[in-house]
Amino acid sequence: MESIRSIAGSLNLLTKGYDFVTAKTAHILIARTCVNDCIFCTVADRRNKNIFPEKDEIIRFIKDAGSTGVRHFTFSGMGEPTLDPNFEEYLEIAGKLNFQQMSLFTNGYGLTSEKVIRWKDKGISRILLSMHGFEDSHDRNVQREGSFKEAVKALELYNKHGIGVTVNSCMTRLNLGDLPKLITFLTDFDVIMHTLAFPEYSGNMWMFKDHMLDYQEVIDVADKLIPDDDTITYFENMPYCLVRKKTLEMQGQNLVRLLDGLGEKEFHPTSRKPFLEACSLRKCPLLDNCSGFEKGYIKTRGWQDLPNKVDEFLDELNDPQIREKIVPELILRPRESNSRKKSMPKYTRSETLVAVIKPTAQCNAGCLYCSSQKDSFPKNMTPDLRDRIYEEIFEYADAVGKKSLTFLWHGGEPMLLGKAFYDDAWKKTPSNREIRIKHLIQTNLLLLDNEWVELLQKYDVHLSTSVDPIGQERILTDGSLQYPLWLDKFLLACKHNLHVGIVFTVTPVHVGRSGDIYNFFKNIQSLSSKGVSVQINPVYPAGAASELDSNDLIDPISFGKFLSELWELWTKDERPFPISPIQSWDSGTGLSCEFSGHCDENFIALDSIGGIYHCGRFSDFDTPWGNILTDKLVDILKHPQRLEISKRSDKLKSGLCRECNYWDMCNGGCPGQAQLIHGEITQKTPFCSGYKHFFANS
Repeated sequence: MESIRSIAGSLNLLTKGYDFVTAKTAHILIARTCVNDCIFCTVADRRNKNIFPEKDEIIRFIKDAGSTGVRHFTFSGMGEPTLDPNFEEYLEIAGKLNFQQMSLFTNGYGLTSEKVIRWKDKGISRILLSMHGFEDSHDRNVQREGSFKEAVKALELYNKHGIGVTVNSCMTRLNLGDLPKLITFLTDFDVIMHTLAFPEYSGNMWMFKDHMLDYQEVIDVADKLIPDDDTITYFENMPYCLVRKKTLEMQGQNLVRLLDGLGEKEFHPTSRKPFLEACSLRKCPLLDNCSGFEKGYIKTRGWQDLPNKVDEFLDELNDPQIREKIVPELILRPRESNSRKKSMPKYTRSETLVAVIKPTAQCNAGCLYCSSQKDSFPKNMTPDLRDRIYEEIFEYADAVGKKSLTFLWHGGEPMLLGKAFYDDAWKKTPSNREIRIKHLIQTNLLLLDNEWVELLQKYDVHLSTSVDPIGQERILTDGSLQYPLWLDKFLLACKHNLHVGIVFTVTPVHVGRSGDIYNFFKNIQSLSSKGVSVQINPVYPAGAASELDSNDLIDPISFGKFLSELWELWTKDERPFPISPIQSWDSGTGLSCEFSGHCDENFIALDSIGGIYHCGRFSDFDTPWGNILTDKLVDILKHPQRLEISKRSDKLKSGLCRECNYWDMCNGGCPGQAQLIHGEITQKTPFCSGYKHFFANS
């Protein structure tokens, strides 16, 4: 505890953007077999020589990556990783380590819906799918008939189950003419990104070098491969100066940790690539974000006309107008919208029902913008009521086909009910039921101690907490600031490797302080081996906050500007930790409840005396639809207001929001905020202008 406390004490968590983690990305090569024999396979020689990492080494690497701040973990292979007999065991281990993203590099062989569901449940959130051409050219590249059809089936299944897919195509003389057809074909699917890779000179490539392209061949068709209106296709392993098109490297290179049959290492993906002398002598501004040239290619085919092309590009950059256009576009601006069809993030229907349970409205703090209705609910939830809630929710979840349940214990301060209440509560929802169970608790952390830590660890309960390092509104009951005590409790949680996320409420005092707030979010990552996700919310006038003066409530445009400034800092910093809702808008997947347009399908809330509401926000200001002590939940949820919420999205899309260019990003926003501010659920979010400002400027 002292060591981590000393780290916190020595940091200025507010003002500096320290980078505490070296490699944010880790790749592991598993599997000893492959059904394909790609003509450009870079690891074929190691597979042929039986050079593989061992199981205990793989497990150690996964756990070490999870404990040292790695954010993105990728399963790749010496062959097809899903053929590794231990693949799902590795997934199980990695899925418990709270990686921000878990990816799988696969050719799609033997995929079924059951496998996709299983892997998604274990934590796979991104697929890197190999499609090396269109139909026959793909099969010739991988040397197996029927492989393209399998890859298409895999793409369909991953789309169906809501897992984001990046397609990777290695360019050869066998597929270069077919790639435009593949690019057109992929417009029918939700593909996050499509990379066109110049082959690396290793492995099988040497046996099939006559099929490998010259740089000039790619240059000649660059405009056909990536038209100007294409927004998701990127060249990979191709210097920008040759193709004058988007390259993956220009989006930023990360240090990568890799485990393969030759041991563990850290490297930049292009650190061993050669460059022309002119690249450094003439100070190319893109040098740090360039793929470089393939060493084996230069060795066997020479530099050809490449020096002239590089000089021509650098000469052009002497023109300030051209330099101003090219350099900021590629380096300073964030990645473009991830859709060739310019579609926005899409809601994926969830198999999870989230039950927000507020067992108490009382609190041991006195936050000035608290939204809880303390005075309306003086009684705490009884164990008998809690057990009745369980019965009704499980019955309802079965009836509507939910596969998993998340219980979010909220308040007030839910820890006030004591450890015995929760030990009994969490004991009664075992994880081996047909419906998967997860518990979260939203807490100010002020009551956290070692006994609470043991209880949370026993049932694998994740924490969410609120904090404000600069404002004066988050106070204790005696009027002193919460932050010093909160930090002590946060450090205790980190010491014991608890999962902790942060909810941050934006008020007028934060306007103009986005840099300080961002650096606090970033620096606090160093205190937790699990990483700390951040949720950004605007203050809204419910509960105690309903008594605030309008000057104490943030206006929509100021909130939108705050989000834009935060997003710019986060993007330039290569997105080192998750920020909601910015991350879902940026990635195109996983819209949060208020922007999904379908929150009625996945949320319910219950107060301390059994009242049922649409969600936790409605319970802060609205009247309940009924009471679970006197009525069945399935009957209560037929309430007219719930039906109105279910139809809200369609009404807004055809009415107030029909001309909005950002509909798919927002879907009308939160119905609770619309009801609270406008008095009508069917109104759009009161923060509409702020979100539009964000979308237009980010």
